[in-house]
Amino acid sequence: MAGADYEDHRAGRRVLRSKRQDRSQIAVGSPPAILLDSVGVRLVTILQTGKAHIEGGRDGRATTADGFVDVPLHEPERAGAASGTTPEALFGAAYGACFASALARIRRDRHLPTVAIGADCTVHLTKRADGYGLSVEMAIVLPETATDDALDQMRAAHLLCPYSRAIVNTVPVSLVVNGHEVKQIQPSGGRKQ
Repeated sequence: MAGADYEDHRAGRRVLRSKRQDRSQIAVGSPPAILLDSVGVRLVTILQTGKAHIEGGRDGRATTADGFVDVPLHEPERAGAASGTTPEALFGAAYGACFASALARIRRDRHLPTVAIGADCTVHLTKRADGYGLSVEMAIVLPETATDDALDQMRAAHLLCPYSRAIVNTVPVSLVVNGHEVKQIQPSGGRKQ
């Protein structure tokens, strides 16, 4: 297999040793796959993998391996052109979908009724003293939910959402539910201290 030093079959799973310096392994087989460190300690279980190919950077084209996304990309000053989008819009769609799913999961776990969750995720490309960055505004509509309950569910979803965890301490995120700002606690990023 390209990119692997060798393949090893263990318990019906294919374990790939990476050529990267960290020598990590990925056990591949029927999902979920398992990411192992160099001595075989389980780091994470991979539940879903998305793969995209970008040709030409911000002024190019983005396609996904599953074939569902095939869009031209434009520089921010040309955003809004009828024939393309920006990486920020794509990130907003992905983050908004993930956050709404995390919120739905919180509601299911609490045995609350299913409601149609609306998410508007705005992602800003920013210029900072040390370079470029992002900031996010996530506005959720959570029908038939009291304000205090909606705020609590939003905080819990923010702690659960993998996108929120991935960008903790690097991207400012503003959360609003039903028109109310959410005072939030920071997700841990999934790392054990």
